[in-house]
Amino acid sequence: ANDDDSSDDDDATANDDDSGDDDDATANDDDSGDDDDATANDDDSGDDDDDDDDGAPGLATCSGADSLNNGDFELGTNYGWSEFSSLGATVVTGFASVTPYSGSWLAELGEYSSEQSAVWQDVAIPSWITYADMFYRYRIETNESSIIAYDTGGLFIIDPISGSTLSNPDAWNNGDQTNGFWLPRIIDLSAYSGQTVRIQWQWDNDSSATTQLLIDLVNLTCS
Repeated sequence: ANDDDSSDDDDATANDDDSGDDDDATANDDDSGDDDDATANDDDSGDDDDDDDDGAPGLATCSGADSLNNGDFELGTNYGWSEFSSLGATVVTGFASVTPYSGSWLAELGEYSSEQSAVWQDVAIPSWITYADMFYRYRIETNESSIIAYDTGGLFIIDPISGSTLSNPDAWNNGDQTNGFWLPRIIDLSAYSGQTVRIQWQWDNDSSATTQLLIDLVNLTCS
C-alpha cells in the first residue's frame, strides 16, 4: 500500500522539485504526514486490521456455523476471548497441564489454589434464528481427595450490560472430575434470540488442593 502511494524515490523527487527541507516538511504535512500514513496503512492492511480479522476481543455475531471468534483457541491469548485470573494466571494457553482435545491451545481455569478465573466472549444472536446450538468439550481434573464441593464453577450465560446471570447451564465441582476424558456438551441458546449475551466459563478454587476446568473446541451454530 505504501509503494502505491509514495515510494522513497518518489518522495525524494517531489522534495527536489519543491524547495528543500522546509518545503519537504510542508509537502509532507499537506499530503499525509506520519499520522496519515499510519491511518492509510490501517485502512489497507496493517497489523491492527490483521488482529481484528483474527477475532481480537470484541463482539461475535451468530450467523451460520463456527460463529465464535477463535472458538478452538488456536489463535492464542487475547484473540476472541477475554480472560481473568485473580492470581495473574494465563487462562487461554498453549502450555496447560493436560493435552488439549484438539490442536495445541485450550482454556485452563483453576490453575492455582485460592484462585478465581474466567474466560468469556460476547455474541449477538439474531432475532431471525430458529436454533442456536453451542457445542464444546470440557474436562475436569482435581487434586482434591474428597467429593465435597470445595472447588466450583461452570458455564454461565450473562447479560454483558448489567452483569446479571441469565442462566447457569453447566454447574460442576471437584466431585465431577472426568477421569482424564474430554466430554462433549451441547447448549441451546435459541432462547436468547434478538439479544447479545456473554458466554462465560468461570472457576473458583479454595485454599487447599486445586481443581482445573479445561475447555476446548467451542463452536456456536445459528440458523
